[in-house]
Amino acid sequence: MKKNIFLLSLAFLFFVPEILADKRAERGKCYISIGYVNDRVSVSEFAKASFIKAKDFELFERKDKKVYLTLGKIDENLFKRLQSQNKTYNFNCSRGKGYEVRLGLNAEFQIVGGNKINILSADQFMSVVSSIEIEKQRLLDLEFEKQVQARLAAEKEKQRLAELERQRKAEADRLAAIEKAKQDEIDRLAAIEKAKQKAETDRLAAIEKAKQDEIDRLAAIEKAKQDEIDRLAAIEKAKQDEILRKKQEAERKRKAKVAAEKLAKEYPYYVVVSCGFRGDHINILACFAGSVDTEIELSNGRDYGLYKSYQISELGKEYRDGLHINLRSTFDFKAQNSSGDLILGAKVFSRASGEVLF
Repeated sequence: MKKNIFLLSLAFLFFVPEILADKRAERGKCYISIGYVNDRVSVSEFAKASFIKAKDFELFERKDKKVYLTLGKIDENLFKRLQSQNKTYNFNCSRGKGYEVRLGLNAEFQIVGGNKINILSADQFMSVVSSIEIEKQRLLDLEFEKQVQARLAAEKEKQRLAELERQRKAEADRLAAIEKAKQDEIDRLAAIEKAKQKAETDRLAAIEKAKQDEIDRLAAIEKAKQDEIDRLAAIEKAKQDEILRKKQEAERKRKAKVAAEKLAKEYPYYVVVSCGFRGDHINILACFAGSVDTEIELSNGRDYGLYKSYQISELGKEYRDGLHINLRSTFDFKAQNSSGDLILGAKVFSRASGEVLF
């Protein structure tokens, strides 16, 4: 019996510090959190800016010295109902994990010891946040009054400036009329001079045009001669280009044949490795890189290699039907599929006949 009491005491001592250190809300409850600040110094300014009365705050300081400002504890379902009605001002409903020290605010928004606050009804919550709407309305009324006064002052200034503008425009119109009369006389004299200059310009232009027409006629004859020379030269060039093209094509075919014969001699076979389903190749790496990577083991003549998924591209070139790997006359090819959904296939072709051997 004494032993059981001792064990119970140890368990109680073990859990008590944790209970005392963390003031989180019980299941089904939460704290209405409006935000936090990094230290106690910043609390007063943040709280005032929220437009909520000092007496309605329940503060909590964490181990990291951050201070969380709450409006007290509330039933989670009640908070969610208020939230669905857009009455919670983006406040959070926090369980209070890590809350260690409970604090409060006096009338001057200075930190003092705090008491527990419980929000038991929607009406109680609305009475707490009503100060937000009252302060918002006061600020709106103040802003409206400022705007009215600004509009009246602006209208008065507008009328004053309009009168000044009217007087300025009248003087400007008078001076403009005088300037226009002067300009009209200048324009009349300029028009007479322009008519004289145009008549002389037209006469000289007619003479110059006749000269240019003759030059253009002779140039057209010369161009026709040059066009015929260029046409014959183009025909000759086309013949030479065709001769050169045929020579180059023959040389290309010869080199391709030599390369193919050399490749067939060194690699008489090739294997096409495919990875996909329903006979269609998707991507070779899909069958070798997965939750478990596999590899390709290849003895190709005297060469041997064990190729991991990131080395497979070194074996050959991937086409639409799969990865093509050149094979010598003696070879040993092994591959293991890493995919449970895709099919790994391999076909060995004779390079000479193109037939499938394996």
